[in-house]
Amino acid sequence: MALIADSQYLGSSLVATPQNGGVITTYQCTVPQYQDVAIARKILQLKDELTNDDGESLKYKDFMVLSPSVKFIPGIVATLQDDHGIPAKEVKRPTVPDDAWRVLLILRMAQYQDDLALRHWLEFMEFERDLITAIRRDAIASEVTLHLQCEGVDDGRLGALFASIESLRSEVSSIDRFAEALSVVPGIGVGKDELNVLLREILGDESDPESLVAWMQLINERYGVLEVESEVPEDDGVLVSTLHSAKGLEAECVFISWMNADYMPMAGRDEEEERRVLYVGMTRAKQVLGFAFHEKYDQQRRRRLREEAMSPFLREIVDHLNIEQVNADSLR
Repeated sequence: MALIADSQYLGSSLVATPQNGGVITTYQCTVPQYQDVAIARKILQLKDELTNDDGESLKYKDFMVLSPSVKFIPGIVATLQDDHGIPAKEVKRPTVPDDAWRVLLILRMAQYQDDLALRHWLEFMEFERDLITAIRRDAIASEVTLHLQCEGVDDGRLGALFASIESLRSEVSSIDRFAEALSVVPGIGVGKDELNVLLREILGDESDPESLVAWMQLINERYGVLEVESEVPEDDGVLVSTLHSAKGLEAECVFISWMNADYMPMAGRDEEEERRVLYVGMTRAKQVLGFAFHEKYDQQRRRRLREEAMSPFLREIVDHLNIEQVNADSLR
């Protein structure tokens, strides 16, 4: 709770409750790869010590390891499986081509006035990040949706966006007219002919869709966008995933590695959105939560960064952390 206090995560300010004595074990590793080793050994320890709510011993599938980036997942899996004999499995997220993803965002805005889709679309329209943040904060302060807030902003780009989305609703039953309406949405970045080809590829052997929902369903089916539960393998194994893919999942014990300032928040991403992603990842744990980060050498300042190397989000809640250094000696 301390992580999101006063951040208006739920639309209003939250006050952190007093510390209850519980702390989160956080591994401060002298070498990056020691993070995965420390987590693997902790999994082996907790598997023998803990039980679930039914009093049953934990299985490997009761553990989850998360990271800020997909590039760290192969290393985590290799350390678990190859070095420690711990079975591991990955969450397989579908990859939707950029053109189809943009179409899906437009459909979500048209059908549901999806605020998350709109926030992404403001970036496609090259709105300045500071302006997007200001609009979102004004919406929270006024207790209105982002769509409603944007409708009141005196900016011709937004007026053109909402007008084009409105015209899209009346062209849903014809691929040619639908493609033409899509091609003039500000920020789409795809021509009418390319959109026509894309829509016919998505449509396949189906007859012309008669609703926005039908189009969204076809895109989801075409690219395998399924519910999270159906994407997770059923076999016993530690689930390894990115923080961004952890929503909807849960485990008895969750470890979040690579919690360095370089990766959380990730450069180029909205800091408050990254904070929410981390919070969601933390709340996946039912019993045990742990962090790991690694020390690094600062060439410019010519000194080794220890706790300074960890994510600023962790530094905000350092009073709730029990930091343990992991080096070659401690691993031996």
